[in-house]
Order: sequence, then structure tokens, then C-alpha cells
Amino acid sequence: MKNNVKKRIGAALCSMAIAVSASISAGATTVRATSSGHSFDKAWEAYASGANYSMVYGFNTAWINEDYTWTRHNTTSHTAIVKNGKGQYSANASKKSWAKIEVTHNGSSITYKMVY
Repeated sequence: MKNNVKKRIGAALCSMAIAVSASISAGATTVRATSSGHSFDKAWEAYASGANYSMVYGFNTAWINEDYTWTRHNTTSHTAIVKNGKGQYSANASKKSWAKIEVTHNGSSITYKMVY
């Protein structure tokens, strides 16, 4: 009898966890940009924006060669992401704050994202 109750509680908790994780990922919005059309011979910067967000991204040569993105959202928490030849890197921020990620450059095709 006790084992059946434990199994039912465990199954219910698993179901709730799956439902919550599905609803979180299903509601996420991604703003995506790539380095397509840009050279890594000199520094460059580009922008994306919407009603409630701003995203600055590019390639910097001031101290070291780096790929970066800075993101800001006015109404929700968000994540800034850079994916280059070495992997994917991210930084989180709350609403009205900048999420900044700057990583050593690697590769020829860089992806910059903001997820909220």
C-alpha cells in the first residue's frame, strides 16, 4: 500500500516537472544574428532592437580579439549567448539590466542570441 502511494506521488511530481519545463521552453523567444557578411580583420559592431529589447553584438580588437553581445530587455529577464568555434557561452540578467558576454574569438561563423 505505501509503495503504491509513493509511486503515485513520484509519477505526479515527474508529470508536473515535465509540464513546467515544456511550458517554459515553449514560451521562450529568441533574437538571433550571425557574423555573416562581416570580416574578422577589423572590429565591427551591429544592432538589433524591438519594442522592449536591445541587442548589441560584434567583434572587438581593442585588447584581444573577442566575439561579444550585450542584451537588455525592459520587461523580463533574459540571456545573452555567443556561439563560436570554441563553444556556446551565456550570461543572464534581470529586466532593465544588461546581460554581457564577451569571449575570445574563434571560427569564421559566429552566432549571437538573446533569449527571453
